[in-house]
Amino acid sequence: MTAPAAADTPAQKLAEAKDTEVFTVDAVLFDMDGTLVDSIAAVEAAWGEVACELGRDPEEVIAATHGKRAVDNLRSLKPWIKAHEMDDAVVAFEETILAFADSLRTPSAANSRRGSRSASQSASRRASSSAGVAGRKLSQSGGVNPFGLSQGLSKLSEAQQSEEVFEDDDELDNKLHEAFDDEEEAFDGAIRILPGVRELIDSIPDGRYAVATSSARTYAYGAMERVGIVPPPVTITAEHPELKRGKPHPDPFLLAAKKLGFDPTKCLVIEDSPSGIKAAVASGGITIAVCTSHNYQKINNLGAQHVVYSLSQVQIEPQADGSLKVTIDHPHDAVSKMNDGEVCQGLLPEEVDAAIAKFKELNLTKQNKKAGAAAAATNASANEATSKADALKAAKAAAVGAGNAVPAAA
Repeated sequence: MTAPAAADTPAQKLAEAKDTEVFTVDAVLFDMDGTLVDSIAAVEAAWGEVACELGRDPEEVIAATHGKRAVDNLRSLKPWIKAHEMDDAVVAFEETILAFADSLRTPSAANSRRGSRSASQSASRRASSSAGVAGRKLSQSGGVNPFGLSQGLSKLSEAQQSEEVFEDDDELDNKLHEAFDDEEEAFDGAIRILPGVRELIDSIPDGRYAVATSSARTYAYGAMERVGIVPPPVTITAEHPELKRGKPHPDPFLLAAKKLGFDPTKCLVIEDSPSGIKAAVASGGITIAVCTSHNYQKINNLGAQHVVYSLSQVQIEPQADGSLKVTIDHPHDAVSKMNDGEVCQGLLPEEVDAAIAKFKELNLTKQNKKAGAAAAATNASANEATSKADALKAAKAAAVGAGNAVPAAA
């Protein structure tokens, strides 16, 4: 079997990509989850819970449901739900996602620990902290691990479990606890806005962008409102009465373009999931695939004209005729990361590496102090033993000289 031509390989395609690409469109159609906001931990925890209820493999269920409407997923996973009960089932499921997201919000917990730590320095709390950080992340969602963060959680757990935490020196111990808290905040499982999104939305005039999501209204509006995004007038959700089919069919984007009053082939569509990218491409619009939930290797062959690491690479500028000038920058380091197949930055923020480095540095300091104290204690014991031996030797010599009984060793 002959090897593919160099120009056909992902690495070659990226190497030949222009540093900057510029084009114009009439409007922008956004997916929501994974494109505008990141709530992957909460969504996957919710689907993981459904999988556990059904006795199914959570990872398989999560992979099968990603990017698709909850109603379609529930029909497949729970075919016994009657048609007249489905709307309520979807609402209940999406309320579960929001509940998971709120329960996974870590900064408040971290701040609370910081505030109370000075009042309590119990050894039991210090001894349990290193195991507790990873444990809390797996238990906050009712025992369901947010599988989309598995690599990040593993990275944190390995860093913590590979180090022995010592219990001396309260001041240094406080700093070590703060390092744990920083790691937790870096992996905040709550809904958060993704890099570049706010600036991009703010640059687009009203009436020139829409959201088309596989989520139903409960979750879609709840997620956007939690990160400060005002849902645009044209927001196509899963239960829209004019929507016949969900992604990977193009219907959500076609309907969004229609409601805005623009030709879908003259729209820019931004997506992150394989299902959504297929829908975007099928709509005929110019498609940007963003690596927030999947890495380059999983989405580069789905037909998108452009692939970016985050929307911070995309700028939009309104033109005098009402059209939108789109500029995509391709930093060389981003190209290198995609060539290497690294996990996308949305899942492993740089803050995590910094937090882990801080943790290791502080813990090494504690180890060195502990080792130094142990060495000092050993030296003191040795000196004491030598002194005792010398004293006994002198006592023996004195006793022999005086004709007395020789004293026994202590």
